[in-house]
Amino acid sequence: MKRLCAAAALLLVLTGCARMEIPGTPEAPESAAETTVPTETSATDAPPEPSTQAASPDVDETAKARDLYIKTLTDLHDRKLLPNGNALAVVGDLEANRFAVCDIDGDEREELLLEITQADVNDTFTAVYDMDSDGDLRREVRYAAQVSFWSGGIVIAEYPDAAESEQDFIPYAAAQYDADQDVYTEFAYVSAIDRAKLAAAGLLDEYPEDADTSSTGRVYCIRGDNPVDVTEYEAWYASWHTELTAQDVPYQTLTAEHIEELTKEGQ
Repeated sequence: MKRLCAAAALLLVLTGCARMEIPGTPEAPESAAETTVPTETSATDAPPEPSTQAASPDVDETAKARDLYIKTLTDLHDRKLLPNGNALAVVGDLEANRFAVCDIDGDEREELLLEITQADVNDTFTAVYDMDSDGDLRREVRYAAQVSFWSGGIVIAEYPDAAESEQDFIPYAAAQYDADQDVYTEFAYVSAIDRAKLAAAGLLDEYPEDADTSSTGRVYCIRGDNPVDVTEYEAWYASWHTELTAQDVPYQTLTAEHIEELTKEGQ
């Protein structure tokens, strides 16, 4: 299997089950925990049950958070400064970037969501921020990917441009909000190995035939280096995704008018 991953990475045919380096790592320290991936693979694992320990915020805390978010948005719009203080390398229309202020993680507090698309490729991302106990901005999660939010505090980040992407399969990461830590914790990065793609690269003998018990010509890696059959993958996926519903995020474009509206709402 090590030879498979090395050969595939060398040829850029696919990344196999070795988890790709997700470009969703933090852009700078913002006192946020990193998303992590467990090192062991189990197709029976599912995300943990959501925590219900979050306390309702008081009015003063809500107002302080709203003021912090407005300042962050104003700095981004007027000074092109990212939340970490770095300059945003704008490509395109700055005001076409989007934001939302809402309770996206289910902790009964408002968060600030940023969706930065009008920027250099190294600066594009979707992120969730909140206010920490010291009144500073704190990042809960950040991905440079196509992000969707789901019930149960789940976020899914898709990577259509990843080397192992297929027409009918897009590699993705999945994370869940942890109320105790106030961050999203990544519990899976799913990739695949296709028999036909390896064969086309002259690496057919590297295909993990033993894992493909259904003989479909494709195996999946939920995390780590151990491929599993499609039946195991589908059972694992159904165990946590079946009851989820997609969340509608009330995004607005990053205009002075929309930031002003947010200011008036807080008065």
